Amino acid sequence: MIQLDSDSVFQTVFDKAPSLTAILTPEGEIYAVNQSFIALSGSERDDLINNPYWDLPCWIHSDEMQNRILFAIEEAAITSQTVRFEAQYKDLNGTINDLDLKIKPVFNSADIDQIEYYIAYGYNVTELVKVRRALSNQ
Repeated sequence: MIQLDSDSVFQTVFDKAPSLTAILTPEGEIYAVNQSFIALSGSERDDLINNPYWDLPCWIHSDEMQNRILFAIEEAAITSQTVRFEAQYKDLNGTINDLDLKIKPVFNSADIDQIEYYIAYGYNVTELVKVRRALSNQ
């Protein structure tokens, strides 16, 4: 039988996940990011940690996008629900891409009114958005 260290298994699964995933503090600062997110950002993991999620280089192309992310975190806190929306991010080549982004609050098991952290995760849906636009223009 294979013996697996649960911390290393978690880290491997987290890093290999195809979604762009960040774990955020209750204040919206980055606590952890997966490898997919690091590849998107072009930054080192340590350069991303402790920064507000909405202030990352991939979002700063648009004040509107930064505000939408900040408001989504606040909405998730107020409603205790996952907030989902289409976001646009700038990749390392300067291309704007579409992302199906979700921000999920996770609550403290001892105090269900206290947010322990948020999980922000998304998938690149740029090609899907292009197809939708092309079909709507026919």
